[in-house]
Amino acid sequence: MKLCIIVPHFNFTDSDSLRWRLSVCRKKLAATGVQHVVAELHRTGVKPDTDTPYCYEATSLLWSKEALFNHVYRQLPPEYDVVGWLDNDVFITGNWVEQSLEAMKDAESVQPFSVSHYLLDGCMDPAQVVEVTRIGCAFFYRHQHEHPGEEAASQTGFSWLYRREVLDAIGGLYPYCFSGVGDYYIGRLLCEPKKGIWLPCHLRQYQSKIEQVVTRPVGFAHGYACHLWHGSYFSRKYDERFSILNTAKPEIDFLLDGPQLVAADTDAGRAIEQYMAGYFRAADTPSRKNHIYKL
Repeated sequence: MKLCIIVPHFNFTDSDSLRWRLSVCRKKLAATGVQHVVAELHRTGVKPDTDTPYCYEATSLLWSKEALFNHVYRQLPPEYDVVGWLDNDVFITGNWVEQSLEAMKDAESVQPFSVSHYLLDGCMDPAQVVEVTRIGCAFFYRHQHEHPGEEAASQTGFSWLYRREVLDAIGGLYPYCFSGVGDYYIGRLLCEPKKGIWLPCHLRQYQSKIEQVVTRPVGFAHGYACHLWHGSYFSRKYDERFSILNTAKPEIDFLLDGPQLVAADTDAGRAIEQYMAGYFRAADTPSRKNHIYKL
């Protein structure tokens, strides 16, 4: 098996902090020797952060790393029969590449870590437990270990690897999760495709595709997925972003435009575009406090 990792990168606020987190992610990936590419969507008039050939100009502020990932993985050479994504603010420790490919022999998708650490501002060492704000576990790993830690929650984001043939069969990742929280639902569906978990209505058709294709349990690799700090849970507005996603009607309010998702000219589409502009404008990571961003 041959693996390529795609790192989706959005820097709509022209943030130095985000550029630094991406540099950490790329450095850690390079140290593993795994083939990887950055896929960047940048705002009109803003210089891209990378010289990647997979760099595109955004005409919308909708945040769909799934749409960007789909656009790029379909352009990769056919010899990459396993493809995956890694968030641009995450790095993984341990021998995760080899372990993940070994796990993929008996799986259709793999979470390439077992434990996730949310690091405090400035910390890059997962061994410094005092610098960790909270701990999570890869979803399937938690199912295999009944009590991995009293405060460890199931983690469905950060990174996934997929057999390319499986991605093709389900039409790629679901692209209409415009608020950056799609990995939660996609991860849950891959882990438990037939469990009838609660989903926004517009994800039901995608669920049926996964039920038909995914037949084997998710795999995992041993290691830490380390999330670099970029704001509190409250400032990231997760609850709001889930809520606004759950009420959307993608078939009416959004359009796929190559690597990006754009808002349709409807009342809901315009309102969601304005919400996402406000979200990026209000982002309050420490490195942004002395800057004013125009959106």
